[in-house]
Amino acid sequence: MNFRRIAATLAAMALPDIAHAHVGLHTDGALAGFSHPFSGLDHILAMVAVGFWALTLGGKARWVVPLAFVTVMAVGGGLGICGVAFPMVETGIALTIALLGLLVAFEVKVSTSVAATVVGTCGLFHGHAHGTELPAMAHAGGYVAGFMAATVILHLAGFGLALLRFGNAQRVAAQTAGVVIALPVQSSWPTELLPGLRPVGSRMGTVRTAAPDFIRSERWKEEHHVHRRSHAGRRRQ
Repeated sequence: MNFRRIAATLAAMALPDIAHAHVGLHTDGALAGFSHPFSGLDHILAMVAVGFWALTLGGKARWVVPLAFVTVMAVGGGLGICGVAFPMVETGIALTIALLGLLVAFEVKVSTSVAATVVGTCGLFHGHAHGTELPAMAHAGGYVAGFMAATVILHLAGFGLALLRFGNAQRVAAQTAGVVIALPVQSSWPTELLPGLRPVGSRMGTVRTAAPDFIRSERWKEEHHVHRRSHAGRRRQ
């Protein structure tokens, strides 16, 4: 199966519900769903990594692996919409990014069935995160179709990056990209793993960490102010 047929197969998955005759709520839901994967760096990194890894695996994995991710992601989205709770979803998403980044960086070769299982598990967490953020008035079917379509586009972006990987320099660049994908996972670690630091924002799109709590304390501010005045007095002398 060549690249065009793979792209057509993936794109066809997201079209039926968007094409529904009642375009009002469906359009609103589809637009909301389409924009959601692009609103967080976590989703972007994971989905691009899936496409990249799938193409490097070769053979039927090039379409089975992305298909597994998109399909199971849709199931996870449905569970999230229905209010089915998942434990530690944010931590799970962070770990999927680390895993996928390392698979890309080290060009891990596994069977198609194992690869599909791995990315399907990853897709379940990402889909659930999508589903729980369904806008109040949006149509659920259109919303799911929208984030499926966006995911397909990000998979194809991963395909494109993998196709550019030729020679030693490009191979090193690909491995570096995999490591970079894996690194932001720390921003979604539970706070008990990072004493004194609080992650800012629930999504990986905000990859930064707040200042330690003691910096924001009134006692620290007062001591810091006294120290600055003392230092300024010594300079005048």
